[in-house]
Amino acid sequence: MQTRITKTIFISALFAVSSCGNMFNPGKRKDIKVATMGNPLAFELEDPDCNLEGEKPTFSDHVSIWMMDQSGKLREQVFDLSDVSRLGLESNGVSEALYSSEDVDHREFGLRDNFHAISQFEDTKALQALEKMHRKGSFNKINFCRPSGGYRADSIENAALAAFVAINETNKIHDSLQIKPNIKRKLAKIKLFVHPKIFAMQSRYLKSYYVDNAFWADFKAYSLIAVLPHSQEWEDANKLRYWETPGVFSHEYGHHIFHTYGPNFESPSKLFLYDKQLNRINSGFNEGFADLVSYFSLSARKQLNPALLLSGNAKGHQNRNIKTPSLKYESKSHQLKIPKTYNFNVVEALGSTRNYKFNQIDFEGYIIQKIHESGAIMAYVFNKLLDGYGYWNDPRKKMELLISWLHQQEYSMALKDHLTSPDTHLESCLKSMLKELDQSLTDDKKSKLSDKARRALISEHFPYFFLKWTLGWQFPNNHHQLN
Repeated sequence: MQTRITKTIFISALFAVSSCGNMFNPGKRKDIKVATMGNPLAFELEDPDCNLEGEKPTFSDHVSIWMMDQSGKLREQVFDLSDVSRLGLESNGVSEALYSSEDVDHREFGLRDNFHAISQFEDTKALQALEKMHRKGSFNKINFCRPSGGYRADSIENAALAAFVAINETNKIHDSLQIKPNIKRKLAKIKLFVHPKIFAMQSRYLKSYYVDNAFWADFKAYSLIAVLPHSQEWEDANKLRYWETPGVFSHEYGHHIFHTYGPNFESPSKLFLYDKQLNRINSGFNEGFADLVSYFSLSARKQLNPALLLSGNAKGHQNRNIKTPSLKYESKSHQLKIPKTYNFNVVEALGSTRNYKFNQIDFEGYIIQKIHESGAIMAYVFNKLLDGYGYWNDPRKKMELLISWLHQQEYSMALKDHLTSPDTHLESCLKSMLKELDQSLTDDKKSKLSDKARRALISEHFPYFFLKWTLGWQFPNNHHQLN
């Protein structure tokens, strides 16, 4: 999840919760009732009296942290953090790690069918509240009094360390990339907020916690990654806490890299005809980019598991696993399987101005229009293309090409007037992927990738555009109709 604050762009996300109808009748209820997406489990602060007196001592080179290993099992792993300050986790990637036990009250509720409540989580309001609390000094630096670690897995210290390790390792990988000097950017340090208790209230009678998530956000003065509480349901279902999966926080840091290299790509300054559709496509690229950053950077670290564990249904289909070739969902009558390719249905759904309804007929279009699902398609396709071009065992080179592609898109967005259809915009973005890969080929790799093999790659992953490019095939007339 990523959120950005600007003067003109506001992003909001919907989260559904359920409650009893009499919660909304003040005459029948006097107690505050909790309506939650998960039963939140509080962190334990293991060193409440730790005082480093303003000093910045460093950790040792064998800090123990509970995290998921390469085999997918939770275990205590050892990391070298000897260059990291124990006062607030200051490093090249993080300026300070902060926590607060205070609530942030900025969500609103309304009624829906059968007395279900729908939560309109207004990111901008909640984040502005976080910023206000930060300015007031409501957040404190997390001090670490055990230089070799050894905190319990459910402690706020371990949660901060687990998030930090993934962020810091991704930052190190970025700094080591061989990106052209005219492209490479210095990443600003982020603040790491651990356990800001964002919740909602309806009058005095309803309260809902926002759990099992993390997000990146950008303010004028600084950027942040927030680590929210986990729930009992998540722990029971996954046998670990979500922050113990390194990919979660490497993904959030991927949003930071995305907005460093493409600050205007997701929110173009000009207004244009298909603004909503183009921005949905660009937001999907943002999510796919962040998934790939996580996968590429953590694949380069043998200790860290790049599995994302960010979405999927109850049966465990990992739709955002980079290696999974399709999206899988359960409809009322059968399992829906959507191949991760840019076929006609995907391009149609991404480019359509129609409002898809949540039913069996339009289920596919509805899902693909979600930015995380369209991002999963982008991530899978881009990774398969990179594999096909001979970079299957070189995650650093993959990340270099990914950033170079984003830089080119940012440059292209600045030149265009954006008065274009969504499918044309998508086509342009995908063409630039192929152009970036073609230009990267060395003589050795060229000899291994025949024209036939290249055409097969394009045909497999861009079937709609392959037909268009080779046969001149187009969408049916009047495909795009404004509502």
